[in-house]
Amino acid sequence: MTVAGIDTHKDTLAACAVDGLGRSLEHRSFANTPAGHAELAGWVAACDADLVAVEGSGNYGRPAVRVLVGAGAEVREVPPNMTAAGRRRQRTRTKTDPADAVAIARVGLREAALPPPRPDGAVEDLRSLVRYRCELVAQRTRLINRLHADLSQLRPGYHHRTGRLTSASGLLGAAVGRLASLYPASIHGADRGLECRIPWRRRHSISLDGGRDSGRTWDPPRSPLG
Repeated sequence: MTVAGIDTHKDTLAACAVDGLGRSLEHRSFANTPAGHAELAGWVAACDADLVAVEGSGNYGRPAVRVLVGAGAEVREVPPNMTAAGRRRQRTRTKTDPADAVAIARVGLREAALPPPRPDGAVEDLRSLVRYRCELVAQRTRLINRLHADLSQLRPGYHHRTGRLTSASGLLGAAVGRLASLYPASIHGADRGLECRIPWRRRHSISLDGGRDSGRTWDPPRSPLG
């Protein structure tokens, strides 16, 4: 029996084939590109691998797994904790791509109940959309927290007059725009380190009363905060 182990990375795919006793037969490295995926599938076929064990089949290795499955290879997902445990059993515990590929192949040889990679389809598409939405929400939260921290130093108590930055009517552009009309004074030199971090230069299509889009565009003034 021959098992191929693949350690996936953003740019490369480290691969190793082992025999039925876990002895290394061949090490290869492939580019994580369409051309590299085709070359990997050809190498797996040339090795006559009965099983392909992949760590990261749902992340960097997903495009390569699609090609392997399409070529008729039997692919199984190896959890990272199993790879780490297999690495600790080796004579040298140095973490390198070839060493991880060997450990992955040996896990595939030893474990009979490894799961297959997640199939494509509506569920996987929905998972990708949900993950992307979570990233956008986290990015929005970081920006709001940063703006709140800056304005709390520049204008303590600003939120009592502008409303919360997270409220439906207090979107970032509208809230900062209303702040400009409330505090038209110029910024003192001590505030320059903070004012440069507030994105005034972006154009926001908002209603000047803080409501929904009115179709008018408005350029926030350079003063008071930038």
